[in-house]
Amino acid sequence: MAKNTSNYNLKKPSPEDFYNVEDQNGNMDIIDQELERLNEDNQNTDQKISSVSSDLSSHLSDYVRQPGYAISTGVANTYLATLNPAPATFGEGLGIVLKIHAANTGPSTLNVNGIGAKPIIDSKGYQIQAGKLLYGRIYSLKYDGANFQLQGEGGDIPKLPNLIKNGNFTIYDGGWTTYNGNLVISNNIATLTNGNVNYFSQIYPLSTIVKGGVGKKIYVIVKVKVTNAVCQSIQISVSDNTTSTVPAAVISTPTNGVIYTISGIATLTTELDRTIFVRQNYVDIATANGKVMEVMEVMAFDLTDSFGVGNEPTKEEVDVMVSSYTNMVRNGNCEDGTKYWTPIAAAALSVESGRFRLQSTIMANVYQIIKVKPNTNYYISGNLYSVTATITMRIFNSARTTQIFQGVGTFNSGSNTEIAVVIRNEAEGGAYFDSIMLIEGTTAPSSYRSYLKYNWWDSSLQSLTSDATATIWDGLQGKVYYSGGNRLVGEMSNRTFATNGGAYTPASSWKADGGGALCVRPQEGYYKSEVNGNGYGPIIMNDPNFIPSNIVSGKNIFGLAGSFTGKRFATGSADSVAGSYNFAYVDGTNYNYFNQVIVSGLTFKPTLILLCYSDGVYQYYSLYDERAANNLYPRSVKLFQVNKYMSTWTQHNIKADVSPALVSTTGFTLPFLGGSTCTWLAIE
Repeated sequence: MAKNTSNYNLKKPSPEDFYNVEDQNGNMDIIDQELERLNEDNQNTDQKISSVSSDLSSHLSDYVRQPGYAISTGVANTYLATLNPAPATFGEGLGIVLKIHAANTGPSTLNVNGIGAKPIIDSKGYQIQAGKLLYGRIYSLKYDGANFQLQGEGGDIPKLPNLIKNGNFTIYDGGWTTYNGNLVISNNIATLTNGNVNYFSQIYPLSTIVKGGVGKKIYVIVKVKVTNAVCQSIQISVSDNTTSTVPAAVISTPTNGVIYTISGIATLTTELDRTIFVRQNYVDIATANGKVMEVMEVMAFDLTDSFGVGNEPTKEEVDVMVSSYTNMVRNGNCEDGTKYWTPIAAAALSVESGRFRLQSTIMANVYQIIKVKPNTNYYISGNLYSVTATITMRIFNSARTTQIFQGVGTFNSGSNTEIAVVIRNEAEGGAYFDSIMLIEGTTAPSSYRSYLKYNWWDSSLQSLTSDATATIWDGLQGKVYYSGGNRLVGEMSNRTFATNGGAYTPASSWKADGGGALCVRPQEGYYKSEVNGNGYGPIIMNDPNFIPSNIVSGKNIFGLAGSFTGKRFATGSADSVAGSYNFAYVDGTNYNYFNQVIVSGLTFKPTLILLCYSDGVYQYYSLYDERAANNLYPRSVKLFQVNKYMSTWTQHNIKADVSPALVSTTGFTLPFLGGSTCTWLAIE
């Protein structure tokens, strides 16, 4: 006897069965149908794969929603990058994460996929300066339609705390000692006179300043000169003063009277703690005796601690960092409104279109007091704009009684330890100024830089930021902050439209208070007070029931106008007036022993009315229902009298549109069996 296969139900003849063409054809039909189904499934699968592949390609080339990664090429300051796949569009919001192949030495540009060189700017909108992009470091940039903005670059606070206390010798007896020599500290210079004990002498801090560690990299820099022509070398090194000295930098046969800036990186070879030595070397003791070396501005930075193992910058990169100029003027470009500038007399200072406006009906002055070093050269610069008057920039002593300098350029502080930077509007009318800078030296700055709150010579960045309470969740994601001496990278999510590609951010929860207010709890993160092109803000709450058809027409809830018309209703109580009122039955007869109930003041015409009353023994009802018309009469009212046991009841059918019965848009008059006040309900 034939059997069937378990999967496709094909017939399998038994050995004793004869060949049957119908069975064979049936099996072939089943096989043909299954092959056709498999072919259709394969075609559908191919289409789905093609669609997914297309979506994936679009996603990969959308560098607005996610940045692309590339390693820069080209030369320093003129960077090239290639994204693969190429950007689908090149416009505002395009992001790129770029690993730098060569540190920048000045203002720089980036050319992505050959679209043209675009300036790289910092978070304040200025072109980046030398040392902003370091070799081997990875940076995030966003295109704003004209420039690539450097993201999360951390403002102007240095990453590197100076390990050396009193490195610029402002304290005459502060923390320095010598080997084989006499040390005198005066006017920010440490003068070392070689003794007659050895062929070299050196100065060093009294305390240990560098924690040991094999492979740790320590950057050191010093300004030094000798006052003789026989010195073999001057050097700066990192040593434990017993068994291990690591030279960082050496100048051989220095020229008499020349100030050298010596810098280098020492790689430690032991776990011993170290300090910094500045040393002069001679051919022998006799030659060394009485020779003088002058030391200025000693700094040391633990690169491994600041940047991490394997991420330490090169000597050249750190040279750029520490040589950057420092603006001594606070709020020189409206960063903090009008803060730090003091008006004199009738002067009125305001901020207008990104510049300071100085206005007065007479000559107007604003000034700022700044600490300086005596007998030191400084460069003052800034932008001044006159409208109807002449505006000038002047340097005075701190009492503003003696003018030191006027205009833009170099001046010497003389004996002053404080000066006043004065901006003067010489006559009536308005004048403008911005980008005011005061820097040490005689070289004009290449661009404006904000006031730098951190002093390289203060070794304790931690003490400077000790009052900070920020955590990584208080800072925007990717932005750099400093708190308690620690460098923090923010983790707060950015919920703005620009960051989310225009998408809304769902609220975490919401709850109505029952008094007309809706309380919303947003997701944690940063939000701007903004709307998109449709006029909607960034936070969204989804409730499928919040639609116009669920709100009564004429009402508006949170800006959504209702469209639901529904049915109006009214309720109340009315007296059942006793009397012999003659109401007409639906069969044409009359009955004049009914009471009547009269209600007025409605604003709609009811289609359903219910009157009810109970005296404890009987319940009385009158029911008018236009929707369920009596078979005998289209508009009628039914009267019921039922005892509390529901054992006996009385019913009457009365015409509702024959006087005195009446149902209108302003009220109704209906018969009633009860003789007291009844409760009524009317529905449109």
